Order: sequence, then C-alpha cells, then structure tokens
Amino acid sequence: MYKNSDCPRGWKLKQQSASLNLLGNALHRLRRFALHLSILFSNKSRYSFRTGSSEVYGVGTDIIEVERIAAAIKKNGAFQKRVYTQSEVEYCENKVESKYPSYAARFAAKEAVAKSLSEGVGKNVSLKEIELSNTDRGAPYIILHGGTLEYSRKMGIKEIKISVSSTENFAVAYAISFTE
Repeated sequence: MYKNSDCPRGWKLKQQSASLNLLGNALHRLRRFALHLSILFSNKSRYSFRTGSSEVYGVGTDIIEVERIAAAIKKNGAFQKRVYTQSEVEYCENKVESKYPSYAARFAAKEAVAKSLSEGVGKNVSLKEIELSNTDRGAPYIILHGGTLEYSRKMGIKEIKISVSSTENFAVAYAISFTE
C-alpha cells in the first residue's frame, strides 16, 4: 500500500481525474434533473402530459383502512350522510357480506378524484359531490355533482378515469383527470 508521499504521480492523477469525472457526471445529471423539474412544475406545480388528443391534468391516489371507515359509519350516522350519495349508500348496503370494503373503496375513490383535480377536498371540491358508480359489467366510473362539477368544468376537465380495489382490510383508488 502506498502512502501519499510515495504514491506514483501518475496513479494519483488518474485517481483525481476519475473522481472529478464522477463528480462532473453527477453534477450534469443533477442539472438535467433540475431542468426537468422546473419545466414540469413551472405552471403553479401543475404538470401535463399528452396522451393522444387528451392532456393529463392531474393524478390522485388514496388508500384507506376498511376498519376506519366501518368505525366512522357505526359511530356517527352523519358521516355516511356527509360523504356518500344516496345511490352509493344503497349499493353498499346491498353488499351484505362486503359492505364496509365497498364504503371504503368509494371513500378512497373520492379522495383520489379530489387529488386528481389538483385541489383536494375543500372550497371547490366536496366528497359528497363525487360519486363512484359501476357499469352493468362492474367497471367503475365517476359522476360529479354540484360545485365540484362546476369547478371541474372551469378547469377544463373532460374525463376522469378511476381504478378501485379493496380487500377485507384495505381499499385503494387511483384517478386520472384529463383535459382536451
């Protein structure tokens, strides 16, 4: 092993050169990444990607424990009235074996949609005004109502895609909002 004083001069220069190359490459990649981030988030943290003739306005996801929703419904009947539409309540109550996973899946879908609208739940978006429904074949789709519908129109939202899944313990949803 060489000590610094008796290290061959050429080896020392090669080692420094290799270190500088690694550092230079890392800085170059970091600058490129920063440039991509500045472009991606230049419009008030809103990002957009083209897919065919549509543009992705926002993406949202949510996961919830089924037990939390079951406890909220059992403890407080107002929670059910504040969050779910009448047709959602009827749908979930008809699922005797799996009604709480169904409620949780709908809650996760509402949260995911709110996030995909780049707003979250608040002044312009209400959970009760986001409804998860199903086609005859079981495919989920979103229906917006009231102020949430008006807000989405104002933002130019043309379509919201939703994917929902649940187990005995968890429900998860993923939403993508599109503009044209």
